[in-house]
Amino acid sequence: RLNIGVESQIADSAVAKGFIEFDWGLNGTSSVGMFLPRLRHAYAAIEMANAVNILVGQFWLPNQVLVVDTFSPNNFLRQGNTWTRTPQLAVSKSFGPVKAALMLASTTGVTGSVTGLPAASTGLGAALVEHPVPAAFAQLTWNVMPKSWVAVTGGVAQPTVGFQALPGAPAGTVVPEASGFTSIYADAATLLTFGPLSVGGKIAYGVGAGLGMGVGQSLVLDAAN
Repeated sequence: RLNIGVESQIADSAVAKGFIEFDWGLNGTSSVGMFLPRLRHAYAAIEMANAVNILVGQFWLPNQVLVVDTFSPNNFLRQGNTWTRTPQLAVSKSFGPVKAALMLASTTGVTGSVTGLPAASTGLGAALVEHPVPAAFAQLTWNVMPKSWVAVTGGVAQPTVGFQALPGAPAGTVVPEASGFTSIYADAATLLTFGPLSVGGKIAYGVGAGLGMGVGQSLVLDAAN
């Protein structure tokens, strides 16, 4: 993993930051794909004391930042965490111990992937396409004491699925588009620290295509698409 960060004091109470990070790993099944770099983070931010902070670029979704992986014996890898880095515009401001944050994020980055019928049965390939309306998130965090906080997060997205005729598809294959899969996500989380002991908890709710899931898919398409 390689990352580079820069920081500059641009005013008495304002700092500009830039950060980019790559890693290399099993990003494909071919010998070439295995060694292609993957972009993890790439953003610019302005942080202003007692004012609004702005971040533009690829970074974690807000519900990921607060809590690590949720334990689940059922192997739902990241149940209750979308665990996604995605292009976004994030604005935040602190009011004493309370921090409010709003975010607009790429719908394709938020919702993950599509699982469809075998191509032979339909002649169509499916993939998520960018929705004109970005996914939206809001978060409130209250620092109740040093290293202790309570937070609530909510998000909504409208994924769109695009289809394309695959090589060898029957002549005249219709290429439809499906949208309207509303995704809703909400959680309440806390981390309380008492000396060397920390206690964390999280309640999460997700419905629709992708938000709050962690099982590697967001939409499963049937014969009617």
